[in-house]
Amino acid sequence: MVLAVSRADPKPVILWSSTSLLKAVARLVSENRYHAVVLDPEARPIGVFSSKDAARAIAVEAEEGIGLLEYPDLREALDSPVKLFMNTKPLTMPVHASLWEVVALMIEKNTGCVPLVSEEGKLEAVVTEHSIAPLAGEVGSEILVDDIMSSPLISIEPSAWIIEALGLMLARKIRRLGVLEGRAIRGIVTVNHALSILLDKNSLSALSKGSSEPLERPVADVVEEPLIVKSGSSISDIAEYVALDPTGSALIVSEGEAIGIVTLRDLVNAVYTYGEKIE
Repeated sequence: MVLAVSRADPKPVILWSSTSLLKAVARLVSENRYHAVVLDPEARPIGVFSSKDAARAIAVEAEEGIGLLEYPDLREALDSPVKLFMNTKPLTMPVHASLWEVVALMIEKNTGCVPLVSEEGKLEAVVTEHSIAPLAGEVGSEILVDDIMSSPLISIEPSAWIIEALGLMLARKIRRLGVLEGRAIRGIVTVNHALSILLDKNSLSALSKGSSEPLERPVADVVEEPLIVKSGSSISDIAEYVALDPTGSALIVSEGEAIGIVTLRDLVNAVYTYGEKIE
């Protein structure tokens, strides 16, 4: 039996329940992770906080679409403890759980982060999409990117505002958007990219003074160069690269046109579907 702890994330984001929302977001962005485990003072997991949780905490519906909380409400939210915004029912597994049990839990419960705990309930390790995704490279060269990609690609134009991109990702329950200008590929924007710009010091200072400029910055300001993979490629050739890519994804192209995207979650799903219980 392969133990899940053997595939623990070497760089998990761990937060104390009293950590502020702003500091929690900064950790996710700086460490390029989408989930954090929140601990009580006894080091027991009491929640999981995601970048989408952060976006939902600061975003509001407006007549013209999505917007941010207005000052001083935004400042108050960012100074509040992360425990107010986390998922309070973390899906934990014992530290001796098998890798297959954890992968199955991630897929069946649609979670990207599983804390492994001791008999006393204290955190021992964390398994994440980042640590599982590379295993997709071992499930067989006959599995193609076309078999696992998310398609059609959900995209946005580079001239669209960053706040619009954040709203679209929340509405579609995704963490990444292709950035296309017509058929031309301009890159990928993630929820972490949007948060990093909307919540940096300069943006917060401007918002506190009543300026709307931070909300009107174009996606082109944060677009990330994508990993581009041709349709028909084997997932065994790309799994490691996707896991290391800053966006945690690859755009799949056919005849120069983006037809889909392979994300960390797609690779974990491939491990679950084709991994023969990885025993």
